[in-house]
Amino acid sequence: MPEEKTSPADLTPKNSFPTSFLLHEPLLSSQNAGWNGIVLEHHYQPAQETPEQCLTRHNISIYLGQNAKYERRVKGRLVSDRLRYGDIIINGYQRTHWQKAGEYLLLHLEPAIVARAATDLTDTENIEIVEQYKTRDPLIEQIGLALKSELESEGIGSRVYAESLFNALSVHLVRHYCASGQNVLTDPGSLPQDKLRYAVEYIHENLEKDLTLSEIAVAVGMSPYHFTRSFKQAIGLPPHQYLIKCRIEKAKILLAKTDLAIAEIAYRVGFASQSHFTTLFGKHTKTTPKAYRDSL
Repeated sequence: MPEEKTSPADLTPKNSFPTSFLLHEPLLSSQNAGWNGIVLEHHYQPAQETPEQCLTRHNISIYLGQNAKYERRVKGRLVSDRLRYGDIIINGYQRTHWQKAGEYLLLHLEPAIVARAATDLTDTENIEIVEQYKTRDPLIEQIGLALKSELESEGIGSRVYAESLFNALSVHLVRHYCASGQNVLTDPGSLPQDKLRYAVEYIHENLEKDLTLSEIAVAVGMSPYHFTRSFKQAIGLPPHQYLIKCRIEKAKILLAKTDLAIAEIAYRVGFASQSHFTTLFGKHTKTTPKAYRDSL
């Protein structure tokens, strides 16, 4: 089998993706999914050389391919290494020569949103995440794959789920990869009953909207991270699961008491498509919306 040829990446932007300097566009991207503060890209790229980057966001690469050799230039020296499945690079910016085609996930995180998500854990908005090469972190890998799966399912209502994962990732980065000397604070405590009651009321009153986690957290005057942890402690479910449960329950009422079309019911309870509504309805009730209505 002939050795794969490498070529320098074309630096002329071909698209609006954060990684427009790469030879091929991503196989999958959340660029237009409406996720706040994070862009996920799933790539399969040929061997190529990528330029040194001036990072304006926190970047995480999760390698999903077979063992691959690469070279990067560090302080003028060429350093050779290999990536294995599950290896993670955080804020890598050096000029890199990839000697083999590879598959990976890229996560681009807006620093201001990371700081806001972790506002209960640090007393500064200028969070410095330390560069890492070839680290192993099961939680980052799990979150990356969960975001990819959510994007592939085209789930709406997924904005709350995606934001929950993003907030968990932000806090994990601050706790474990923050530069030394930056103060990480302790857990701020539980959710007051009045805020819990208001949060539940807010969710029920806005089921038809494409709610975001940040929107709910702001409504009760809390950070997304603190709200998510405290809400789960109080309710037993994370916000995105509670939101789906409420939507399914409202849909059951509309199926029983109205003659509305199933597509219209899906829209009224906050799902963007009938197919996604049917999938989640089946997951929660073990039947389809039509079968549920016919059984009444």
